Amino acid sequence: MIPVPTVVQGLTKYKIVQISAGEHHSAAVTEDGELLVWGRLDGGQLGLDPETLPAEDVVRDVSGKPRYLSTPHAVPSIKFSFIGCGTHHNIAISREGQAYSWGFGGSYQTGLGPDAEDEIKFPTKIENTATRGIEMVFSDAGGQFSILAGIPPKLTNGTL
Repeated sequence: MIPVPTVVQGLTKYKIVQISAGEHHSAAVTEDGELLVWGRLDGGQLGLDPETLPAEDVVRDVSGKPRYLSTPHAVPSIKFSFIGCGTHHNIAISREGQAYSWGFGGSYQTGLGPDAEDEIKFPTKIENTATRGIEMVFSDAGGQFSILAGIPPKLTNGTL
């Protein structure tokens, strides 16, 4: 427990433009679009493969299983503009306006539909009738829900 506001040392070298926190994990978006994550490693909530992380940054339990990432690390391959952390999952917006989700999705809170696994280990694009053709600009999440906000394409005489 940290009883007073404290600087997160692992973030001091970045210019953070947005930050969010789940139950046991946190995430921050940098001005360059990097998504930095840290906290619990179970349930896929960080979107990282624990086996690829530096050993000195990973806290392991008594059996040797990776449990916690103590230092912020970037989620590879995608540049983001916004992140919403739920209890055990995330909904993020890429710089291109696409929605991605990952983490525990047992109640369909990842927006990936009933055929998705309960644990989404890496950022996965949300593609469905509610997101198709929409430029996403905001995301947030709670325990068993998520929200997205976007700008639909302009209509001309009632058509795209």
